[in-house]
Amino acid sequence: MKSIFKYNLKLVLTQNLELPEGAKVLSVANQKDQLVLWAIVDPKVKEMDDYTVVIGTTGNPLLDTASYMDFIGTVMFNNDTFVAHVFCEKL
Repeated sequence: MKSIFKYNLKLVLTQNLELPEGAKVLSVANQKDQLVLWAIVDPKVKEMDDYTVVIGTTGNPLLDTASYMDFIGTVMFNNDTFVAHVFCEKL
């Protein structure tokens, strides 16, 4: 049976993330000032897939690779003064 799991992300330009094979990324949000990603996963699956997460911020240059990735969502921090646009790609 599959479940929805939460994964903490860092507010950095790029990062790698391991998710169980077959995972489906759902969304991102600000939860108690922490950037989190939710995905549907099968907790019994032991094999992991590698993902790259790219974060762009409003008004700043965006890595070219982000335009080829799946857009996951926009998340706001610091009373909505810091806006992060999150992209993800399975490697």
